[in-house]
Amino acid sequence: AAQALAVRAVREEAGFEARLERMFQLCMVRPPKDAEKERIARFFKEQRTLPGSGADARRLAPFVPEGEDSLEVAAWTAVARALLNLDEFVTRE
Repeated sequence: AAQALAVRAVREEAGFEARLERMFQLCMVRPPKDAEKERIARFFKEQRTLPGSGADARRLAPFVPEGEDSLEVAAWTAVARALLNLDEFVTRE
């Protein structure tokens, strides 16, 4: 589910901000707050720079759209996993 969400965001939007907005809107049915954007941006950047992340990218994101960087899709997959595990996503009030 996380990879499908990441691939959808990568296919439908260009650029970090637009992809983040789209992914967040799909999960939370609202735009992200500024503080949320900042935390997710830091997390995304960390995912792109982790030691060994290039080697693990294919394992984390085996289905990469043609023309896309596997490390980029893997980082978005990690973001999608985080969003899908937020209490706001899991819990319906």
